[in-house]
Amino acid sequence: MREKSNFGPMVIILICAVGLGLLVGWLAVRNPKSDVPPTLLVDAPPVVEPANNVITVATPDVKPVPPLTAAEEVNIHNWDDILNDILGSDEDEDVKADKLADMIPKLPEAAQIDIAEHLINLVSDENFTNKASGILLSETISGEVSRVLFDDLMNRGDDLRLPLTLEIAKNENHPLREEALESLEMTLVEEFGKDWKKWEAAIKESLQEQGFLDES
Repeated sequence: MREKSNFGPMVIILICAVGLGLLVGWLAVRNPKSDVPPTLLVDAPPVVEPANNVITVATPDVKPVPPLTAAEEVNIHNWDDILNDILGSDEDEDVKADKLADMIPKLPEAAQIDIAEHLINLVSDENFTNKASGILLSETISGEVSRVLFDDLMNRGDDLRLPLTLEIAKNENHPLREEALESLEMTLVEEFGKDWKKWEAAIKESLQEQGFLDES
């Protein structure tokens, strides 16, 4: 008698196992589980507007340079013609010198030097402090222009030379201040440094001795 085969039941068990596995997989896809903890939804912090306390640097109150007048523009573009007109006029030499002094700040440096050289040939000692000294004492005029007037000043009387030299020496922004101080030291044979009161007293004493000032 032939024995029965167990192959049939084993196939059935195998098919059931595969089917069970497929069912479990399908359920896992539909309901996935994650080990990552759920993300907590936290409200973003409100944006804080900066306080209205920004430090600002004050702008200097700079006054604009006024525009040149028509006459001044002529001085710039035709200064040599105006120079010749002034030099050739019948006016008093001190009047001519004052007009030249007025032209200098409005012109390029080369023209300033040229006019300054004419100015020193015209201006008298008595009129030097009217306008020529303003050009000499200016700290904005170039050193070359100041040099022309300073060299001329050194050849004038002590009553004019010493007080103006002291004013230059006192101005730390003047291009010739060191030279002016050296001139005082050599003339008065003193070394007072920046003690301007002592320099003033020494100049006064010198001018009194020379008869330019009363001894009072």
